[in-house]
Amino acid sequence: MVFHRPVVLIVGAGVGGLTTALALRRAGFSAFVVDNQRVLSQGKRVGVPLWSHALRVLDRLGVGVQLRMLALPTLKCEILSVGKNQNAKHRTLASISLSEYSQNTTAEALVVDRAELQHSLLEALPPNTVWTDCRFVSMQAVGESLSPNERNTVSSDDSPPLRVKLMFGDGNERELDCALVIGADGKRSLVRGYINHRAVWRSAGFTQWQGVVDIDPQLHGPTSTFPMFTAREFWGAGDRFGFMTMSPGRVYWYATCNTRKGQVFLRPFKKHLESRFGGFPVVCSQLLQACVENEIERNDAYVLDRAMDVSLPVIGERIALVGNAGYPATSNFHQQTCMAIEDAFTLAQCIGKFGLKDSLALEMYNAARMKRSRLIAKFGAQQLSTIAQWERPWLVKTRNSLLTLAATHSLLRNQLTRLGVYEAGSLPLSRPYSFAF
Repeated sequence: MVFHRPVVLIVGAGVGGLTTALALRRAGFSAFVVDNQRVLSQGKRVGVPLWSHALRVLDRLGVGVQLRMLALPTLKCEILSVGKNQNAKHRTLASISLSEYSQNTTAEALVVDRAELQHSLLEALPPNTVWTDCRFVSMQAVGESLSPNERNTVSSDDSPPLRVKLMFGDGNERELDCALVIGADGKRSLVRGYINHRAVWRSAGFTQWQGVVDIDPQLHGPTSTFPMFTAREFWGAGDRFGFMTMSPGRVYWYATCNTRKGQVFLRPFKKHLESRFGGFPVVCSQLLQACVENEIERNDAYVLDRAMDVSLPVIGERIALVGNAGYPATSNFHQQTCMAIEDAFTLAQCIGKFGLKDSLALEMYNAARMKRSRLIAKFGAQQLSTIAQWERPWLVKTRNSLLTLAATHSLLRNQLTRLGVYEAGSLPLSRPYSFAF
């Protein structure tokens, strides 16, 4: 295949990878995505919370309206204490309107199914942008693969600097010359691992389960068990349980608990969760009973070792990382996907403005995203996680008392506002480009 513009290759067709491709296409670049899955997002349903700062990016890219047609908005978040038993009264510790989180702009969050989100992004991309059943194998500088005579005939200004080898499902290998390779393939990134840039993760001290359940739509309502526009999270001693309405009759739930180093959780998860959260409000038990075992997803929370974060999410001059491939966010406020969406848009802005002639675009991207990721990590992993996961009785009592104070509410709102501060600026208009297969 012959390309008439420098090619950007994205490894990983998750939400971060597809958003990166869409943003780069909007900015006028030839971006392509490879993924080793034959079919994207097949199997279990997975809820993906999208907060206002990520929605602003998706609005800029033209998919926000479609997503709003799929999901109900969440306008308020409540944190409640857990009583001595299921029937005890549960005190509201904090109630926050999302208008204060979203810079007084569109005050909402959405929870959409991951498959629906990926489908919306795929529909916005040109045909043949995503190559499934295609595995990233290796890459090297173009000059390293040429003979001395061939090397002398190549212009250093026009030649893509990386040659990537891909393996398709039929066993055929193909090579592609790229101006930039972007790893969007998760915290176990093949792109990062291939060049021996080993990231060192450390446990955040807790694990999370999540799932999607179907309920009777009549259970929704302002004063009902499952309010339509309010997210609720119950804080216990070392564990939490929360839920958000996705659409009428469909609810996204999640649960976290403290873990010991090396602790292993095996299926069936459902039985363990029903026992672990048996003392939580009845609504938690109802959601767990309604879920299907093979649709429960569990992930440990990790943070990047502080000694490593200075060199991510950019490696060298021609390789960038997006989302969890560069740094994992903890599960507080479910920022993983939102951060990947921000990464994608920021990277496209930097490349669109500074081009790929040198490393300036990636240096600007690195500076912007590391500052932002440290803010999220500081609030999500170091501050809120520590407080929310307290399990000693006297600490839990102190925490619950502090959360009811006006000063604490003000501090929490300020922190949430800082999380929501991301301005999705403009991208240059896409110029025509041609390519042939």
